[in-house]
Amino acid sequence: MNQRRAFTLIELLVVIAIIAILAAILFPVFAQAKDAAKKSVGLSNVKQLSLGYLLYLNDNNDTFPFSVTERYSPTYNVTGQDTAANAALYSARELLSPYIKSDGLWKDPSATQWPTPAQTEWWSVDYGTNFNEGNIVNLEIAAGYNAAKIEKDAPFYLAYEAQSTSGNPAGTFTGTGVTVGGELIPGLSDFGINDQVTDTSIAQTSNFILIADAARLSNLTWSASRGGLYPQPWAFDDSAPSWTGSLQSRPYPHHGDASLSAGAETVALGGDVSGGTYVQGGINIGFADGHAKWQNVNQTWTSYDNNEWRRNPSTP
Repeated sequence: MNQRRAFTLIELLVVIAIIAILAAILFPVFAQAKDAAKKSVGLSNVKQLSLGYLLYLNDNNDTFPFSVTERYSPTYNVTGQDTAANAALYSARELLSPYIKSDGLWKDPSATQWPTPAQTEWWSVDYGTNFNEGNIVNLEIAAGYNAAKIEKDAPFYLAYEAQSTSGNPAGTFTGTGVTVGGELIPGLSDFGINDQVTDTSIAQTSNFILIADAARLSNLTWSASRGGLYPQPWAFDDSAPSWTGSLQSRPYPHHGDASLSAGAETVALGGDVSGGTYVQGGINIGFADGHAKWQNVNQTWTSYDNNEWRRNPSTP
């Protein structure tokens, strides 16, 4: 009669050890493959949104939209009037909805959860549009807003020459502008797009950022963009003494390789702000010709005359 031979304790331990070693090797590979898949989904989202903008241009005389962010709404942050319906008219999500297959394209699979829709945060996105808010200055001047109001909005569209560390950028602008209340307010620069911009005004559409991974800093916490994307800190000074822990939407890597430099983002952790405020890592970028690619964020800006944010970077 044959007897079955059982595994010895040593043999069992060897098998368990082999399984543990294989798991230690394979689990990181699986995690990398999962993140690579999410990155590909994000790249596909950005490409489809870029193509959505091109379709929008076809229907609107090759002119870009007036607004991509609910902050432009006249009822923004007005209690009782700042509703989802009112804000939608100024959101990129609403503007591009006829041209994309799903509203879900605005959500990146690796980004943080969107805030619960509420006043000032109805239409969150994980991909921001390279938007120039220069058209708001003309509206505010025409409406008779005081210099303080115009100056408050100025940091988000000031030209490169208007950088200031005083917290008073409009007062230090050295280029052509409009004087309001004794303050010199800058005119429209060639950063980004708005309703004053046509696609034919872009010198090289294949080298001009239209939309990309984005996030904004709100009360020292990174959260979804409200639609815009701004070339900080290269072109806009956002490290002024008045900084309060919140920054406008900027390029932000959603996929694993993000690292924040010493800058305003780390000040709460004892970080050194002397190095400026910038984000390192790769981001998905959609360009104005409809193509999209993964690129290191710092490669988007070499200098004021060589970057992917200005429509005509070779022009002073």
